[in-house]
Amino acid sequence: MKKFLSLIMIMFSLFVGMQTMNAQSVNVGYLNSVYSTHNSNITYSMAGNGVYVGGDYDFNIAPNLDVTPGVYFDYVNYDVAAYTRGNVFYLRVPIHLKYSYRFSNTVEMFGTAGPSLVYGLGGNTVYHNEGIRYTESFFGDGPRFDVPVGLELGVNINKNYKVVAGYDFGLVNQSSLKEAKMLRNVLHIGVGYNF
Repeated sequence: MKKFLSLIMIMFSLFVGMQTMNAQSVNVGYLNSVYSTHNSNITYSMAGNGVYVGGDYDFNIAPNLDVTPGVYFDYVNYDVAAYTRGNVFYLRVPIHLKYSYRFSNTVEMFGTAGPSLVYGLGGNTVYHNEGIRYTESFFGDGPRFDVPVGLELGVNINKNYKVVAGYDFGLVNQSSLKEAKMLRNVLHIGVGYNF
């Protein structure tokens, strides 16, 4: 409960921080993160659910076309194995191209595409069963940095409200083992407020 309350306070602070930085939109939502590992003929995955909060800003470069950088804070809780869970925090900086099309005064659809820079800020893997508890770093000797390429579709309603859904495909091997390849893909669904 203490960790959950701390997470809520961190996210609220980031939300307020985004507003003071004059972010054009502030966004929150759900995300599903999956690490897929391929080792010889074996493939397995580790999935987690989480939340994100952040903001972005549109820089217009042509009619209906913007460059949209952002800063996001992600939290994911993974099912690692039996009685083992991972709690991980990421910093995500998307730099996307955005195309918008206005259907009416109240409805505007948009799509974005491009890379992001992602860094694993920290996290733990916790084994807990029958009174035995063991904690270690989630990342260990593995890399913390990733460069996913993402796509996002959304709609602005009444100019101020936004609904989005997107998917990021990880490109950097997250495994510390040379014989294994592990990539992280993320689905996100959220809402936002445009200032």
